[in-house]
Amino acid sequence: VEEITIPMEFCEDKRSRAVFHEKAGMLFKRLKQYNKAVYHYQRATKYAEEIGNFLFLGSYKNNLANVYRLKGEFALAHSSEDEAIEIAHLHK
Repeated sequence: VEEITIPMEFCEDKRSRAVFHEKAGMLFKRLKQYNKAVYHYQRATKYAEEIGNFLFLGSYKNNLANVYRLKGEFALAHSSEDEAIEIAHLHK
């Protein structure tokens, strides 16, 4: 994953970037490398927001909340989950 992260940043398609970072976040979460998972989920949310894909954005915020929970960062988890719920309500 790390070998293709830098070349991926040259990809002009922000949707592809969002999906890449979401998948990388999932991988690092499974490997229990939570800081790397957070980094990739944050990047995924950035790109989803830039392209206005609220389905992706809500999902990525939820995934980010789950990683924060696993890290024991409950305030961040709660905040991220609240954002995911708000996105879901606003963009039904």
